[in-house]
Amino acid sequence: MRVWHGKRGREREGEREGSPARPPSTTPALFSQPQNPFSPILPHSLEQAAAELCAYRAEYEGDRSWEALAEDEDGRLIGVGADPAATAAAARRRRRAAGGGGSGPAGGPPVRRGVIRAVAILVDLSSAAATPDLRPTRAAAAAAAVSAFTRSFFDRNPLSHLSLLATRGGRAERLTELGGSPEAHIAKLAASLSCSGSASLLNGLNALVAALAGAPPYATREALVFFSGLATCDPGDIGPAIVAARAARVRVSIIGLAAEVHVCRRIADGTGGSYGVALDEGHLTDLALAHAPAPPLRTADAAASLVVMGFPSRAPPGPRGSAFIGPGAALGGGGFGCTRCGARLAELPAACHVCGLTLVAAPHLARSYHHLFPAPVYVDALPAEVGAEAGRARAEAGVQEGDGGVAPAPARGGGRRGKVKDEHPPPPPPPSTAPPTAAARLAARPRCYGCLLPLDAASDTGGGPAPSALPSSSSLLGAALADGGVLSCRGACRRLFCGACDGVVHDLLHVCPGCEVVSGEGAGMAMGGQAGGGGGGGGGDAQKGDRGEGMVVD
Repeated sequence: MRVWHGKRGREREGEREGSPARPPSTTPALFSQPQNPFSPILPHSLEQAAAELCAYRAEYEGDRSWEALAEDEDGRLIGVGADPAATAAAARRRRRAAGGGGSGPAGGPPVRRGVIRAVAILVDLSSAAATPDLRPTRAAAAAAAVSAFTRSFFDRNPLSHLSLLATRGGRAERLTELGGSPEAHIAKLAASLSCSGSASLLNGLNALVAALAGAPPYATREALVFFSGLATCDPGDIGPAIVAARAARVRVSIIGLAAEVHVCRRIADGTGGSYGVALDEGHLTDLALAHAPAPPLRTADAAASLVVMGFPSRAPPGPRGSAFIGPGAALGGGGFGCTRCGARLAELPAACHVCGLTLVAAPHLARSYHHLFPAPVYVDALPAEVGAEAGRARAEAGVQEGDGGVAPAPARGGGRRGKVKDEHPPPPPPPSTAPPTAAARLAARPRCYGCLLPLDAASDTGGGPAPSALPSSSSLLGAALADGGVLSCRGACRRLFCGACDGVVHDLLHVCPGCEVVSGEGAGMAMGGQAGGGGGGGGGDAQKGDRGEGMVVD
C-alpha cells in the first residue's frame, strides 16, 4: 500500500527509489517483518516537517478547485463560471429573491419591517481568531466582513445606529457606542485587532444587552456575533443570560468562523436569531450582508408608533458660525442646529444630546423608503416569456414569423379629413422570400427594456443567427448568458431585462422603469377620466385652491 501526498509526495518517493538499495535480508519471506505503509512519508525531523508544510502551502495556496462546484435546485453538483462579476450578480439576485430587499420573498406576501434599528456587533478577538485558515487570519476576515456590513447597513438603514464590542481574555469590552458614523466604527475596529486569551459568550451576551439598553423603545434591537473559536470560557451558566436577552427584545444572530457549536445554536434559537458557519471569506461576507436588510418584525414588536423628528439646517462654517458642538463641547464652525433647543450637532442622523430629539435629513427618509418598498424582484425568464418578447419585437419591426424577409407596412389611407375609406382594400402583398437584411435581423431580436440592447448577446457576424433565417424564440434563452441571463420582472410590467440593468435598477434606481410606465399610464387614464367626467368638479377644486384650503407639510 502506498500513500501519496500530491506532487511533493511523488518527488520524495522518487528520491527514495533513487537511493542505494539495502542488502537483501536472510529472513524467510514467511516470517519477514511487515513493512510500515506510511514509512515513505514520515518526516525525519520537525524542521523537515515544517519545510514540507511550507512547500505544500506555496504549491496549493491558490488552489480552491472546490469553489467551482455548486448545487442546483435538485441537489446535483454543477459547474460554476469563473467570471467573478457574474457570480456576484447571481448572489445578489439570490439575496433579493430570498426576501433581502425589504418585502417578502419573490411571489410571497409582503413582510413588515422596522425603519429604525439598533444593532450591536460582537467580534471574537481571542487567540482562536489568529488562526490562518481564513486568509490572512480569522480576525482580519471578520474585520473585513464587519466593514462591508457596516457600509451596507447604513446605506440601507440611514436612521439606525450601530455599536461595536469585542471579547478576548475572558472579558467583553465596548469599542464604540451607538452611533451613525460608519467610518468611525470601521477605524476603531481596525485599530483593535490584537488577539489574546479566550472568548466568553456569557460576558459578551451581557455586554450586548447593556449596549442596547439605551435604544429607544420604537427601535428594533439586534445583535450580531462573529465567533471564531470552538469553546467559550464563561464564569457561570449562560441559560439565564439567554432568557434576559429575550426579555429585553434582543435578537442575537451568530456567524461561526470555525465550525458549528451547540451553545451558539442555543443562543440563536433562544432569542429568535439565525446561526450560520462560513465556508470561506466570500461566504463570510455573504452571511454578514444578509443581516443588512431589516428583519421581519416579531408579533411583540409589530405595533406601529409615531416618532417625532426634526430636520435641521446646516450652520455656516467659519468663525461667524462658531459654536460648541456635540456632547464634548468642541468649539468650531458648521454642524447642525437642533430645531427644538438650538444645540449644535456634528453629523446626522443623531439624537440631540440636550433634548433627545431625533434629527435627520430628507435624503435619509428617501433611502429608507427605497429599501422598505423596493423594486420588484427580477427572476430568470421562462422560454414562453422570451418567445412573447420576440414576437413583440417582430411585430414592431414588421417581420413575419415564417418569412425570411421584411413585409412592407400597409399604406395608410390618404386624402382630406372626412373622406370615406375604401370598403374593399387591396390584398396584402405576398411575403418576401429575399434574405433579411442586417437591420431587419437586428430589429427582430428581443431587447432589454432598460438599455434596449439585444438580449441574446450575439453579434450578427459571430454567434448570431444564419443570414437566411431570423432568430427563433427557442434559441434566445440559451444564448443570453453573457451578462447574467434574461430576467423577467415580477411586477406589473412583466418586461425582460438583462443582468446589468438588474443591478442598476435594484442597487441605484430602486424603481422598475417598466412598472413606473405602467403605473403612469394608469394614473393618466384616471386623471383623464376625472377631467372628462365633470367640468364643475374642476371649478370647485380651483375655488378651494383659491381659498387656501389644503395640506401643508412643514
